Amino acid sequence: MGGVEQRFSFDEVAAEYAAARPAYPALLFDDLARHAGLRAGSRVLELGCGPGTATVGLLGRGLQLVCLEPGPRLAAHARARAAGTATTVVEQTFEDYALPTEPFDLVFAAQSFHWIDHGMRFHKAAAALRAGGMLALFAHCWLRSSDGLRERFDACYAEHAPSLELGADQRARLLAAIGRAIDDAGGVIVVDDEVGFCCGTRKR
Repeated sequence: MGGVEQRFSFDEVAAEYAAARPAYPALLFDDLARHAGLRAGSRVLELGCGPGTATVGLLGRGLQLVCLEPGPRLAAHARARAAGTATTVVEQTFEDYALPTEPFDLVFAAQSFHWIDHGMRFHKAAAALRAGGMLALFAHCWLRSSDGLRERFDACYAEHAPSLELGADQRARLLAAIGRAIDDAGGVIVVDDEVGFCCGTRKR
């Protein structure tokens, strides 16, 4: 059985992913809006919105949001979270998305930019922005715990998913191995993390 590219595999467990994905602090979006100079009517493009975990942080600001998400199940979650706002969820990758003639004031990616083709992602993001527009990237930065659980997870991936392109049988074995690692750690994971944020402005 052929493997599924990892960035598309999250859609297969969309409900679980939406429930488990940690949120971002409200202050992050206040800083983002301030640095990008966002105001009511500003145009924003989100790359790989998933179930809308980060999207919700910009709702209620009067923005025109376009969110790209290739997974139909994840896109449905994002649409539900953004219902009643000027938000459009497009089921496409950034690679395939045709840029509109009207540029964006902000392009941002939350925990997703690394999935985009490295040869074009910065160039296309710049092309999507107006002069003075901003590209912002942020992600959770996991802090390694002292109990060795991360090392156990790394060992599971190394054994069962060295290529990270999994068939159904490989995925089942990997999940079973991760489940055993969680059980061995006591069945409860307390995650300690911080959010890394960087941004840059298109000059011309």
